[in-house]
Amino acid sequence: MSSTDLHGWRPALIWVAAAGANPQDVAESWFLDLAAPVPVGRTWHVVRVTRTLGCMALGRLTDQRAAVGPVLDVPLRGTIEFIVEVGAAPSWPNLHGTIAVGKGTSKLPAPHLLMGRADSRAQCGRRWLSRCRPEIIPHTDSATLAEALAACAARLALAEYDSRPRRARSVRLLEGFAAASRLRRSP
Repeated sequence: MSSTDLHGWRPALIWVAAAGANPQDVAESWFLDLAAPVPVGRTWHVVRVTRTLGCMALGRLTDQRAAVGPVLDVPLRGTIEFIVEVGAAPSWPNLHGTIAVGKGTSKLPAPHLLMGRADSRAQCGRRWLSRCRPEIIPHTDSATLAEALAACAARLALAEYDSRPRRARSVRLLEGFAAASRLRRSP
């Protein structure tokens, strides 16, 4: 039995190897509590969202008992990254606070660096918000994620709107009506 088996890393190392990373390099990084760069685009894409929106969407997906794949906390960016199926980035809807990444790299911490465990972060601060078990659930369905993010974004927008003074809400509402009527008049 190799030392990576002792950590339960074998499925994750197979997963990152399929993505194009060298599993030996990844394992060496993980032994040092470093996040390892893994290519994005070959076997999955990434949807990066603001921390607030991402936490709300993750909660919503969990409440709906949706299949949630690996989800990464990236504190230095103030974002959360959802691993989604390959091909999702080009068709990702224009949702405020989100960006889909179809090419590049993502720095992945070891699978045991999970929220809820003491000192459970890579040296750069990254950690998993959901269990990194790609052999069971390799990714979150992008359509399900987009729906959850849109609902959460609408809820945030409504909360922001409701928190404004009444006059500011009226002005904003009038601006919206004016913009809508301009759109109707344009050819």
